[in-house]
Amino acid sequence: MTTPDPTTSDWTDGDLLAIAWFATASFGSMTERLAQSGVEHDLGAVTEVLARLAEAGFVADAFTPRDLRVPERLRADVESLRDQVARVRAAVAATFTGPGALGERIWATTLWPRVHLALASALDAGPEEAQIVSLGDLPPTSADLIHRSELAGLTGLRSLGLYACGLSGRELGLTLETLPALASLDLSDNDLEVMPRELADAVALEELHLDGNPLAEVGLLLDPDVLPALAYVDLGQTDITDATLRKVRSARPALVVDR
Repeated sequence: MTTPDPTTSDWTDGDLLAIAWFATASFGSMTERLAQSGVEHDLGAVTEVLARLAEAGFVADAFTPRDLRVPERLRADVESLRDQVARVRAAVAATFTGPGALGERIWATTLWPRVHLALASALDAGPEEAQIVSLGDLPPTSADLIHRSELAGLTGLRSLGLYACGLSGRELGLTLETLPALASLDLSDNDLEVMPRELADAVALEELHLDGNPLAEVGLLLDPDVLPALAYVDLGQTDITDATLRKVRSARPALVVDR
């Protein structure tokens, strides 16, 4: 039996429901894969508890308010949910161990694993507790993307998703030097032809997803003094030539490159 994660006691009821919802939405179809981890957990139990809470009027999703408080008559369900979520996180951490899975490992191990799908939610959580933000799949005209520069200063932010939201040009529109903990960045499926300049300031970045972009130039990867912590990059479905790829691998022999 695994030991419940003590950090779960620090989450509000609203955060717990949002985290539990994300667990079922993201890993509910991976039952067999997670079972191979050998970690005792039960995603079905998480789903059942969320269903009972929903029947009582407490619906879980990504936007469940942080200040939501479940009444005492339902505390047993809440405490059961805390225990089960901790076990699911342990199973995910033991399953996603390879290159390119840092985002999953961050969700499974970070102190505040609520995934913020809106700028307002992330800012409300505060600079240290907003550790995972995903603004992917939003239209370029959405307020969240237009004002993404407001993410600057989230000192605890470890994982950021800006995939499939029409990013183009040479600038990301976000000062990465103000995000000192950022380790995983997903810029996949955009319209980037070059690596945004701001990436040079992501000194803690370990994982970078650039796949699905019409990318033809990756000059930042040719200087090992830039992005010094980078351990994995996904360049699949880009316009990077074999010659450029060889230069990247020569400049950074320890870097894992997916193509």
